[in-house]
Amino acid sequence: MHRSNTARCQMLLIAVLSMAIFHQTAQAQDSDPGSRDATKAEFLKWTKREAIHVERWKMNPQLEAFLDTALEGKRILFIGEPGHFFSEKYDVQLMLIRHLAPKGYRHIFIEGLGASMAPAVDHFVKTGKRPGKADGDQSKETAKYQERAFKGWVGAKDPEFKRRQSASQQRFYHDLREICESLADDQGPLRVHPIDIDMMPGGCYLSIADLLGKYPEEALLDPIRKSVKKDADETANQEIKRLEKLHALVSDLGKNNPTAMTRTDVAQLRTYADCLLETTVFFETARADGRLNRALVRREPAMFRQVKHAMDGIAPDAKVIMLAHNNHLCRDGADISRARDPSVGEMIDKAYPGQVFSIWMLHDHGKLLNPMSKQLIDTLESDPRRIEATLIKAGSTYLLPLHSKDPGRRYLDRKRRYSYFSWNENGTLTKQTDALFFIDEISPLRGDDPLGVKQQKPA
Repeated sequence: MHRSNTARCQMLLIAVLSMAIFHQTAQAQDSDPGSRDATKAEFLKWTKREAIHVERWKMNPQLEAFLDTALEGKRILFIGEPGHFFSEKYDVQLMLIRHLAPKGYRHIFIEGLGASMAPAVDHFVKTGKRPGKADGDQSKETAKYQERAFKGWVGAKDPEFKRRQSASQQRFYHDLREICESLADDQGPLRVHPIDIDMMPGGCYLSIADLLGKYPEEALLDPIRKSVKKDADETANQEIKRLEKLHALVSDLGKNNPTAMTRTDVAQLRTYADCLLETTVFFETARADGRLNRALVRREPAMFRQVKHAMDGIAPDAKVIMLAHNNHLCRDGADISRARDPSVGEMIDKAYPGQVFSIWMLHDHGKLLNPMSKQLIDTLESDPRRIEATLIKAGSTYLLPLHSKDPGRRYLDRKRRYSYFSWNENGTLTKQTDALFFIDEISPLRGDDPLGVKQQKPA
């Protein structure tokens, strides 16, 4: 009986001590907001206070002052997008480029532009002239690659999808050309660079042939010329084996024996060979798997090499803007469900430490094109589970800086759901980006051509 009472007293004492510790911990958390997670209400209150509101699509003194301060000492600006197929992404990009290009940000890296296409767009933006001649056979070859790789992308094959996508891209290039024309000459023209493999598979065959044609008498290039030639009967795997040999030959060019090619042309040849191999592997892997997962894993380091090729060719203090999907421009691919680890953004951030500032776009609802659906236009509904459903309560269009010690911001220190094309993504936003640019409602890419760009577009 005595033992039983003693045991009861001990249990009662443990319970009292536990409650005391609990109350002390709760009081400590209340006195130190940084030790607990913010609530959604605290996050919304903080967002309303910190948001830099924007009248579409006009810079204002508050936004200009923020960017000038945030980018001080930064060489690289990421502008991320949650999907590729809505019009407002171009509006945000152009608004920021118009402000930053006169301040020295003259190099624009664009996702979807590979090594074969970027020089044509770059030439157009610099000069307003369409370079070279179109190659009908090359276009047919490109279509074969795309067809065998993206059989499930029924929406992307819709003529209306292609028309809208092409018109939107050409308008964007035309706008870049207008920005270039408005710039002073002291820092050079606006330049365009690739941040991707080719979305025109096989496009670099013509690029390599043109480059080799500058050196018809150079014997060291003969093995390379041989490896570039396609066999009409070769399989996809045989083509990849041949391109791997081409890649090795180009990588070794000039290491043991001097070549007549200039250093610039050797570097460009390596860029073309790498892009050609990686593009061919990407499309064939996508076809063989029936999905993009394995192909996308290899794409990230290939994208980084394209960026590195271009960065090595410009001044070491040149300022650049990189335009790509949020998942490509994330800083921690392992934190995001659909991102690749490591992402190209993570590789850039590590290669140029302390030089990157990142802005991610997020949107709440609206309409956008869908390349994987028979229905051309998807409707994106507002979802209370996504972070945008809270962001929209603070305003329609604004930039939200994330560098703050305010407890309200800590709501984003945990994984949250947010927009990803027509679907959802999960990630810790404060790990990934320095600021958010929020858009309440989006609209699909437009097919109209009000500027007559079709008569001036690059090949």
